Amino acid sequence: MVNLLDAVAQIFGKPATEPEVEPSQKIENKIVPGEEILNIDEDKVVHIFKQVYQHAYNVKKNHIIVWDKVWSLFNNQYDFSQKADWQSKAYTTKFNGAIRTLMAILKRSVLGAKKIFSVEGVGYESKLKQANVENLLFYWFYKSNFRHEFTKSLMAGVLSSLAILKAYWNNGVKIEACDPYDITLDPTGRNKFIIHRIKMDLYDVQKLANEGVYNADKVALIKESFVRAELEYKEKLRRNEPGATPPPFRKEVEIMEYYGDLFDEDGSLIEENVIITIANDKYLLRIVKNPYPIKPFFIYPLYFVPFSVYHKGFFEDVVTAGLIDEMSRVLNGIIDGHLFSIAKAFELNVDLVVDPEEIQSGIYPGKTIKRTGYANERLIQEVNIGNISQQNLAVYEMLAREFQNATSITEFIMGMPTSRGRPTATEVVQKTQQTMSALEDIVRDLEQYLIVPLLEFVFDLIMKYQDNFTDAQLQEFLGRNLDYTLPLEQFKEKYFSGQYEFRVNGISQTLLKQQTVEKIALLFQLLQANPNWASKIDLDRLLYKILESLDLDPTELIIEQQGNQEQQVGVIPPVSTQPTEEVEQ
Repeated sequence: MVNLLDAVAQIFGKPATEPEVEPSQKIENKIVPGEEILNIDEDKVVHIFKQVYQHAYNVKKNHIIVWDKVWSLFNNQYDFSQKADWQSKAYTTKFNGAIRTLMAILKRSVLGAKKIFSVEGVGYESKLKQANVENLLFYWFYKSNFRHEFTKSLMAGVLSSLAILKAYWNNGVKIEACDPYDITLDPTGRNKFIIHRIKMDLYDVQKLANEGVYNADKVALIKESFVRAELEYKEKLRRNEPGATPPPFRKEVEIMEYYGDLFDEDGSLIEENVIITIANDKYLLRIVKNPYPIKPFFIYPLYFVPFSVYHKGFFEDVVTAGLIDEMSRVLNGIIDGHLFSIAKAFELNVDLVVDPEEIQSGIYPGKTIKRTGYANERLIQEVNIGNISQQNLAVYEMLAREFQNATSITEFIMGMPTSRGRPTATEVVQKTQQTMSALEDIVRDLEQYLIVPLLEFVFDLIMKYQDNFTDAQLQEFLGRNLDYTLPLEQFKEKYFSGQYEFRVNGISQTLLKQQTVEKIALLFQLLQANPNWASKIDLDRLLYKILESLDLDPTELIIEQQGNQEQQVGVIPPVSTQPTEEVEQ
C-alpha cells in the first residue's frame, strides 16, 4: 500500500513557505474580517448547488453558442474546409475594424476625461469633505488598475453581451473584470443568485486554507485527488494499459462561488445572502454569510433587451444573420474571379505535338514545343474564362451598407473611404451624429448603471474595512495636511464620513458641460441687453462656473483674495452656492 503522504511529498515537494493547517486549528479570516461561518449540512448544500447550477447553465447555453460564433469571427477563425486548394480563403476585416472603432469610442467616452469621476457631498458638512473622499477613491482605483480591468470587461461585453466587474476587499480594494463565460445568472431574472467560476492553482487554494478562508480538511482531499490521479497513471504505465493519459503538470482547481439566497428543494428559504464555495464539483470549501449587503458584481448589457437576463450582444444580429460569413464568401468570389481574369487559361491541340512529354510540366513563357501539321493550324489558343463580375462588387457594397446600418458603425466613424463616391459635408455630419447619438446612449447607461454603483460599493468597502492610512502613497493622494495621528474611527469620521453622490465625468458630463456653456452664453446675451442685472449676480462664482464648464481647474487660475477666512486643517473648501462660514474645530 502506497503511503499518500509520502506520495504527496514525492510529487509536490514539502511545503517551503507555509505550514499545513490542522483541521481543528481556529484561524481568523485575514481576507474579509468578520465572515460568519454557517452550519448547514454539506451534502445537502452541494446537492442543491448542482441542481441550481445545472438549470441555470442550460438556459445560458443558447447564448454561449452565439458568443462562440462572435469570438471565432473576432479571432478570424473561418471554416474554409469545403474550399479547393486553388480557391481564395480571405475574410473581411470590417468586423474587427468595427470592434476596434466601437471600443475606441466607448473607452474615450468613459476614460477620456482628466478625472474619470467626481464626488459631490450632500449637505454642507459633506461638501467640506468631498475632495478627501474623491482622492481616496482615486487612490484605490489606481491601485486596483481600474482602467485596465474596465477595458477588459468592456471588450468582453462587446464580444458577448455583458460587461462585468467584480469588487471585493482583499487586504485592499480589488476590482476585476469577469469573463461572461464564467458568470451564470438567475435565469428567472429575479437576481436570487450569481455563480462565478474561477480557475485556481492548487497552491493558491492551499494558501487560502492556511489563511482560514477555506476548509483545510477539504483542501487536503483535493490535494490527495491529484496524488491519486498521478499514481493511477503510473500504475497504468506499469501494466502497459492502453489509454494511459498523463495528468496535467499544472494542478488546477475549478472553484464555483455562489452568491445569493439558498433555497431548499421544497422552495423554503434555508439562508439569505450567503457565499458558497465548491471545488471540483464536490468539495464544499466554505459557506458563510455574505459580508456585503449586495452581491459584489456589477453587470451592464451593451444591448438591452427587456425582461432578458443575458440580453443581446452588440454584434449578435449581424453574426447570427450570417452577414459576416456572406461578406467573406462574396469577397472570395470577387478574388477568385479576379485571379481567373489575370491568370490565362490555354487550349492545346495535342495532336500537333511531336513529343507529349514536353507539355507534361505545363506551358510557360519561353517554352519550346516541337509540332507538326499545317501552319494555319493553331497549336495553342487562349481561352476567355471571364472578367470580374460587377454584380459581385455591388452585392459586397450592399452587404457592407447593411452591416453599417445594423451596427451604427459607419464608414465615416471608422475612417474608411466611402464606396459610393465623395460624400457631401452634410452627409458626413448627419451620419456621424446619428452614430454618436446611438453610442452616447450606451455610454450614459454604462456610467449610470455600472460605474456609479461600483463607486458607491467601493466607498462602502473602504469605510468598513480600511484600517490603515499610513501608506506613503495613500497620503500623497490625500494630502499632507490631514492629521494622520488621529485614531482610526475619529480619522474616518473627521475626513470621510457623510453622504455623497458619485458622478462619472464621461460623455454625460461632457454633454452637461456643453449645455452649461450654452446657458452661460445666453446669460451674457441677456446681461448685455439688461446691464442692470449684472449687479445682482456674483461674478466670482459665475467665473468659477465658466472655467469649470470649459474643463479648466478654477483653483489653478483664480487668484486668491487676501483676508479670506482660514480653512479647516485637512478639509478642502467645497464649490457651493451656499454662503461661506467658518467650521468649528
